[in-house]
Amino acid sequence: MQPRAAGRLELTSADARMPPKLTLDAAGHPEDSRRLVAGVRRAWRIARSAELTSVTVRILGLDEHTLESDAELSAYIRANMGTFCHAVGTARMGPNEDSGAVVDQYGRVRGVDNVWVADASIMPAVLRTAPNLTTIMIGERIGEWLRA
Repeated sequence: MQPRAAGRLELTSADARMPPKLTLDAAGHPEDSRRLVAGVRRAWRIARSAELTSVTVRILGLDEHTLESDAELSAYIRANMGTFCHAVGTARMGPNEDSGAVVDQYGRVRGVDNVWVADASIMPAVLRTAPNLTTIMIGERIGEWLRA
């Protein structure tokens, strides 16, 4: 839940109705890939333990041969991974000195009048938990400021 890779959000057009291009870049950093490979190998050892093999028939999609090679296992992971959480940080909040920050502490978009962002995209870092409750809090708090 603390990846080192960062994805990208890119506008595809000046037309606000056109969807942006979102690239998650999961496992794009070598340390992320190393940790995923180590995690899958650990999960494999657990799945192949005497306690679990006594109640399972087989493991689908993965085999000993793939686990022997870091490159093959990394390729397998990239081909089969997905996300269970919401992307965060695509319009991150930060101080004026942060050239990468899109919004201020009130969710106001820098350089654009009368535009606020009040969702998970303003989170400056990835949470170690699902962002649902934090996102609700962000929306509630920015909503209070706007109503005031």
